[in-house]
Amino acid sequence: MRKLVALLVFLFFAISACARTDADLKTDAVNATLGGVADLRYAAMDDFFSNDSHEYVIISLDQTPAFLLRLEAGNGTYNATLVRDNATIQSIIEERYDRLLAPNLTLADAQARIAQDLDEFNRSRFFYEAKYDLFFGLDNGTCQNRSDCEQTCNQSTVCRYARDQNGAGIIDDMMAYVQNVQDIDAQIGQAQGLGTGARNMSELENLDAYAQTVGILQNLTQQMAASRIQNEDSLLYSGPIRYNTTPFADAQSAVEDARGPLIARANARSGWESIQRATGQLAPEPPQIRTDANASQAAQVKNDTQGAAAAGNGPDLNATAPNENSTAQKIVVVEQPVYQRDFFSLENIAVVTAAVVLIVLAIEGALLIRRRLKEGQHL
Repeated sequence: MRKLVALLVFLFFAISACARTDADLKTDAVNATLGGVADLRYAAMDDFFSNDSHEYVIISLDQTPAFLLRLEAGNGTYNATLVRDNATIQSIIEERYDRLLAPNLTLADAQARIAQDLDEFNRSRFFYEAKYDLFFGLDNGTCQNRSDCEQTCNQSTVCRYARDQNGAGIIDDMMAYVQNVQDIDAQIGQAQGLGTGARNMSELENLDAYAQTVGILQNLTQQMAASRIQNEDSLLYSGPIRYNTTPFADAQSAVEDARGPLIARANARSGWESIQRATGQLAPEPPQIRTDANASQAAQVKNDTQGAAAAGNGPDLNATAPNENSTAQKIVVVEQPVYQRDFFSLENIAVVTAAVVLIVLAIEGALLIRRRLKEGQHL
């Protein structure tokens, strides 16, 4: 019995190793349809269902969408049909990108959320900066240059004492602090301007500017934390400056949520246009049956096409899509039959395994009966 179990396990894994997956069968169908059109060894395949419950696949060449095919399952295999109608291509690709999007924000929603986040950060500055402004003598104003900062420092007993003890380096630390605070103020003002007066920007440019501003603010807060006045050995040290930087992550998230649909719309348009161009150039409609009067003209077009292909003049996916009435030379696609039912498809594994089991059981049963008969004869 152990031999039987071992044999069954071996047969199951042997058959499974040879089995073709559903993805393999879809790839076979695509290759059967497009194998004579383009080199698909490095093509990317995006498989999805549309709202009308039909299955489609987008084939990308060099990371550029090139073909849209409709897949139909039946008889243990798939049939891939090239979609040629421009309106259908646009509709299916738009639907695909719409379905890829998670819940998003509008630009106005993102601006409101970012403004709230930056306001929360800004409120956290007051306590920390007020202490150091007092020590530097900046509580009644600021300083613009070294001379101004020296005079301002003289107005503060703490700053004047620190300068007398540590020398002019205290003024350098003071000027670095002032510059850092001013830079933070400038970025907050920049963000506020993006929410109200950025009329010459596209929505995507506006969001990118927000992301850049938030990134700069993060760097400035890190610079403040690493400044010399934050060294505990400094005579001006009055505890760490702990800005609330948590809202920065939410602001960046708001930017990404709002960028999603904008990029998707741009990608969708680029996607359907590139598919329309590639389909028109690489896989145009097969030629109609021609009359004898047009036979010589058809032969001339075929010879011209073959000559262009032999010369290595490949299609340009970025060129303008050909007009339906265009007389430009076209590369004719020879449609190949799709693969027929595959013996090693997954749906046949159970049948094959069951048949093998029955055969093995029959052999084992026959051997058992034979042994019993021999034992009876000996008795």
